[in-house]
Amino acid sequence: MNKRITIIDSEVVQFSDYIGIGLETVTTVSDLEAMEEGAMRDLISLGSGDGIMVVGPKAFELIRRFYHLGVRGENYYDCSILNRLGTEVKGAFIKVLHEEDEITPEIVSFFNSPNFCKTIEFPNYKWEVVKTYEKAISFLDFFLGLEKGVLIGFDYETSGMAMEKEFCITGAAFALAYPGMQVAVFFSWTELQKNCTPEQFREFWEKFKGVLVKHHDNMWVYNMAFECQVTWREFGVELTFNDASVFNYEDGLHQKNFSLKWTAQRLLGGGDKYHLPGISEEYGLTPWDTDFDRLEDAFSRLYWVNTYTKGRKKPTGKTYKCSEYDWELQPEWKEIKKLYPGYEDEFRRLVNENFGNPFLNMPADILGKYCCLDSFYTVKIAMDN
Repeated sequence: MNKRITIIDSEVVQFSDYIGIGLETVTTVSDLEAMEEGAMRDLISLGSGDGIMVVGPKAFELIRRFYHLGVRGENYYDCSILNRLGTEVKGAFIKVLHEEDEITPEIVSFFNSPNFCKTIEFPNYKWEVVKTYEKAISFLDFFLGLEKGVLIGFDYETSGMAMEKEFCITGAAFALAYPGMQVAVFFSWTELQKNCTPEQFREFWEKFKGVLVKHHDNMWVYNMAFECQVTWREFGVELTFNDASVFNYEDGLHQKNFSLKWTAQRLLGGGDKYHLPGISEEYGLTPWDTDFDRLEDAFSRLYWVNTYTKGRKKPTGKTYKCSEYDWELQPEWKEIKKLYPGYEDEFRRLVNENFGNPFLNMPADILGKYCCLDSFYTVKIAMDN
């Protein structure tokens, strides 16, 4: 509790610049890497209320080996823009300082203060995964009954990119983020197809399409092109949605397509070094996709191994390392079962039905939780900015 560690990449900054300025524990990447693995883990282990500051690219890469920071394609520089990054440990945060950034007294004071680890929470938020015809129709009637103008978060989950030949929707979520109603509902396409008669699923499909047609002008998504493509491919209607990534563009952050996770941490979790006056004492945001990402990564490692072209250090492709008959012998299968105990039979069924596609190997409960939060945070960004 209240641990503060600063890790310096001494190849790009002077270690002495970080001594005697009020930082609690200062060490270097090289010193950490010289330690036994267990001792290093103990030193940088985080609990609620703890924080780590990393300075320089090697310090950033070191901490990413141990903690999921809720980012996708964002690099070291992108993460230094944010005032802090959440970790999978609730109430524990990382400060990424670029080597060209000045270590000011204000940064040191904020990093040392309890405010650095204040966490934003939504205690009234509720979510549900819908797998049956009766519940699906009930929830869709609710969304159809909402007046036009109500802001709704929306997100698809699919088997891959919308332009792929073999493609299907695995689920989709609607979310509301009003003070008196913070709720998200995930409709599991795969479970509904399994549990409904053809006539029942057709009714669900028509009502879902009806919600999109009625409310699309006030629906908020992240990466609008994908939602538009999937809607056209599935329902044959050309609809436009509102894209929450616009708030990055409005602030001049248009050098790349930043992820929803990075954007939510910027706009809901304490801001960035360019657009807030001084250091923000807003609440930080805990990433919500840690286990999902690790599960997807474990499936990828279960299925494939990288291949290399002679003379190249980076992988140039991948090939299967198991088959439909021996995949349970892979060590990653034990890892997956440990991540989500109680889902072994469902994982086994989904892999046997869709071998080789991690997106189709996710149980509805796990996929739904992730999708609900995506849609909720998307509309929350829109409502708060």
